[in-house]
This record gives sequence, structure tokens and C-alpha cells, in this order.
Amino acid sequence: LAYFGVSGLRWETDKYVKDNFHADREQRFNIKGIPSLQYVDLAQFPDQFTQAVYGRAFAALPPEMREGDTRAQVYLPNKGVIRPVGHGYFVNRFNADAGYDVRASRGVRQAPKSP
Repeated sequence: LAYFGVSGLRWETDKYVKDNFHADREQRFNIKGIPSLQYVDLAQFPDQFTQAVYGRAFAALPPEMREGDTRAQVYLPNKGVIRPVGHGYFVNRFNADAGYDVRASRGVRQAPKSP
């Protein structure tokens, strides 16, 4: 299950907790059999997942993202754990990482202008 347009997720000591949690939408993916807590080639995921995370089908991604040393990989958290997903982690700029040490940009929200 993935949440999009999230608010109300807060870091507390060693994990994220829901704090007045809200998501604009949620989407379920069939990723049965794909291991957690390790990098898995994006090619192993269904296109529905790839579309949601990367914005296009796997076959439509550039060759650098599909094959070779820079191919995109995904790191899933344990079942039941909520984690932000970062793109472009230190090891590979195309990875999607929901690990414990995600520091890559996940986008920004512009602050409202002061009156």
C-alpha cells in the first residue's frame, strides 16, 4: 500500500508515526514475493508500481534506468512500516529508497507568502 499527497507523518525517536495523518490517495500494488530490506531491480515490480513511483512504464524509461550499473532499484521497508520514499540515493541516482537513512530529496512544498 502506498500513500500519495501525505501530511501528518512525524519522525519520533526511531520511526515515523502518524500524527493527524492524511493522504490525498492510496494505491495498492501486488508485490508479493518481492523481498524487503534489500535493493531489488525495478524490472521485478509490476508496471502499475513503476508508473506510480517513476511516472511511466518500465519499458518507457531511459536505457540507463533499465539496465547496467545505473539501473533503477527499489528498497522496500518491512511490512507495516511507514517510510517516505527518496529518489536518487547516494549509491545510485535512479533508486527509490524507503530505508532508514533516506536523505535524498522527496520534493518540497512552497511556504505560503506572508501578507
